[in-house]
Amino acid sequence: LGVACKKETEEPGTPSATPSELILGKWFGDEQSVMVSITGAGPLDTSFTQTTSTSWMRLTFNSDGTGQIDSLGLDADILTWTIQNNDLLVLDGTDTLMITKLNSTNLDLSVTEMDDSNAPILIEYDQTIKFTK
Repeated sequence: LGVACKKETEEPGTPSATPSELILGKWFGDEQSVMVSITGAGPLDTSFTQTTSTSWMRLTFNSDGTGQIDSLGLDADILTWTIQNNDLLVLDGTDTLMITKLNSTNLDLSVTEMDDSNAPILIEYDQTIKFTK
């Protein structure tokens, strides 16, 4: 005969943290992956992925909607941020990134762009940037 218990991680009735609360603080770069896919070029259609370390990157989010991105304290750029629909991070009012993972220790952002300026050739870029606390 066995007895099983489940430990409560939050007090009953306590709301969980919102994305705007979870994102606050200093995040350190982990890795960046870029997948490029070229279609419409016939036999030259191709796709590839490149992954690189971003351990030099630091990203800070302040509770007043400001923050900064820098290279471990050097070359700091000030930014503004908002979260829309709980899964879109808007930086400086112009750059929108999808939040694919956000918890107390991990932040994963992604963006997809299409370039059809050389029609009928289509180039698709899928970029993912991972951060840790």
